Amino acid sequence: MGTTTWGARRSILLRATALLVVVQVTTGASWGIVGDSVAHLAREEVEARGADIRAAPGVDIRAGRPGLRQLVRAGHQRIVVALGYMDAPLATRAELIRRIRPVLREDVHGVRCVLWVDLATTGERAGWAEATGRFNALIRRLTAESGDAVAPWSVFSQEHRNWFRRDGFHLSRRGQAAYARFVAGQVNQRC
Repeated sequence: MGTTTWGARRSILLRATALLVVVQVTTGASWGIVGDSVAHLAREEVEARGADIRAAPGVDIRAGRPGLRQLVRAGHQRIVVALGYMDAPLATRAELIRRIRPVLREDVHGVRCVLWVDLATTGERAGWAEATGRFNALIRRLTAESGDAVAPWSVFSQEHRNWFRRDGFHLSRRGQAAYARFVAGQVNQRC
């Protein structure tokens, strides 16, 4: 194996560092989002609008917290929380508060802008509108307490039944594009 001079090693190191910086600048996301199946369905559309996304089907607030902390560790100062569909119909008000407050007080502490996307209230299951309506009211109250904001997906999507699958909350292809436009627009407007 041949030997290289310090100058040659330094030159290689500088070129590699420059390449890494260029790659980070050209592929780096400008904001982060953690979410459940709704955000997961819109993954490609959301990523195309500059997001670093951590989303999967079946994720409730507690299961989403590690992804949220990853976004914070990655240095994102604009973060969207798109969780709650798994929690709203099953958890009591007290349980929801115990799940939401640590996210707002601990997980995103020090993040410049946090938006929580509220839930579509158009689901077809019995009691869905009431459960998601209560969840949305609670999210508005708790984010106001913490100085964060709510992105009102429930209002924006209300008159667009074709954005949803038959269940009323999972997104159709058209809904995925609308959701991504809405969330990215909220980030750009409010952050």
